[in-house]
Amino acid sequence: MKTRRRIPAALAALLDRQGGTATRQQVYDTLGRGALRRLLAEGKWARVTPGTYAACPAPSLEHRLWAGFLIGGPGSALGGWAALHAAGQQVSVPVVDVWSPDRVRREPRPGYAFHSDGLGRLEHTSGSLPRIRLEDALLDLVGAVDLDEWVNLTTSAARERRISLLRLRSSGLGRPRMPRRPLLREVLADLTGIESTLEWRYHCDVERAHGLPPGERQKSLSSGTRSDVVHDAYRLIVELDGLCHTNAVLRDLARDNTHTAQGQSTLRYGSLDVRLRACAVAAQVAQSLQVRAWPGTMRRCPRCPPSAPMS
Repeated sequence: MKTRRRIPAALAALLDRQGGTATRQQVYDTLGRGALRRLLAEGKWARVTPGTYAACPAPSLEHRLWAGFLIGGPGSALGGWAALHAAGQQVSVPVVDVWSPDRVRREPRPGYAFHSDGLGRLEHTSGSLPRIRLEDALLDLVGAVDLDEWVNLTTSAARERRISLLRLRSSGLGRPRMPRRPLLREVLADLTGIESTLEWRYHCDVERAHGLPPGERQKSLSSGTRSDVVHDAYRLIVELDGLCHTNAVLRDLARDNTHTAQGQSTLRYGSLDVRLRACAVAAQVAQSLQVRAWPGTMRRCPRCPPSAPMS
């Protein structure tokens, strides 16, 4: 507090607007070189990266993000992992990506990546610490992470209403150069109504790989509940459990009992079932559908054991 009282009001206001971060020139203009050297020597301020400083002894991730934006300059915005974090997603930020207006160049430095935008990312920024639209940030990460991680990031953002899957699809397929474009088109078509990587894996490795009829996603069959996969015509529900804790178990039991009383049957599978035993899960789902008058037959996928009976 003593440090903040000694600095000019103009600099204090600037620090408030910039998350406690300032550039060297901003400090020189309001405080002077000697005062900055003393604050650093006394450990009251710290350097975030060459040319930017935090008004505290130990810079945080937020100071790093602000430093990246300040280095990027007017009209710039955070992208990639930094944009996801700034929007409230629970992600680590290995590198602070910063997008600047087209033809603006910034020197690279450790922990930061500066890009010149030529795709209109900067036309849709938001936040007091500007960030590009999350759909654009996610698309920029398509080639940087494995598919399961990307699906997890995307479904989490969609579940929390931070992105529009329709806009994500439109933006991705509209880019002139897009890594994994055919796969991206397929994945985005699959993600409609899907809220987790586990649900996506179930759709791909259990339903589609074995020719099972696709169920409706996240459908409500009783007040205040939603079910992962619903085969309404066959009165069969499939629930997928990624994490387990006491409150969720009690809530799920109450929901399953309500649905059973209504004549619906529930199959429940965990993450290991879907990821390691997809063929066995498919056989059980197929059998359950067939006893409820599904006229189809389960298809053998390339991973099915040769001796496994087909339902």
